[in-house]
Amino acid sequence: MRDIKCAVLLDARKVRDYGIGEYIQGILRELKGQPICLLGYRRDRDLFEFPMLEVKSRGYTLYEQYEIWSKINEIRAGLFHTPHYVFPMLYRGKLVVTIHDIIHLIYPQYFRFGAFYYARLFIKEALRRADAIITVSKRSRSDLLKIYPHAANKIHVVYNGISEEYFSDVDHAAEEFVLRFKPYIL
Repeated sequence: MRDIKCAVLLDARKVRDYGIGEYIQGILRELKGQPICLLGYRRDRDLFEFPMLEVKSRGYTLYEQYEIWSKINEIRAGLFHTPHYVFPMLYRGKLVVTIHDIIHLIYPQYFRFGAFYYARLFIKEALRRADAIITVSKRSRSDLLKIYPHAANKIHVVYNGISEEYFSDVDHAAEEFVLRFKPYIL
């Protein structure tokens, strides 16, 4: 793997998660042919057409911190992009972090003990150390800036793309049926 040139190393371990997984798949779909390498699990190797460094650690563990850091150092990519706010704290290279939302910080009462503190630590460190923060909406950017106003120059809104699989011809009979029940919430 050391002889492969990777401008970007993308953490793709959450590719099977719903929101973040769609985000990862969208990035990879649009960047085919680019010098990107991935971090991922063995079970996901067939999902990708990019070189992949296999990892074994479970998320949110100390071993994850060590293993991801050592894999990044092994490949020496120009930039590490994590599509989730967790990144190896020992990493000192170029870093881009995507923070989709900060619901753990806004509504800590709805999460198990420790999730708030874990999220707060990693989000704070990401905002301090990342070269750029991507968030997927103006609302998420605004939420981040309420707590971390000093990070305004780092936070960039990049909206999620929509996969072509969600586009189809409109069934006009179904549309008329739904419109009879105004007002409605999607």
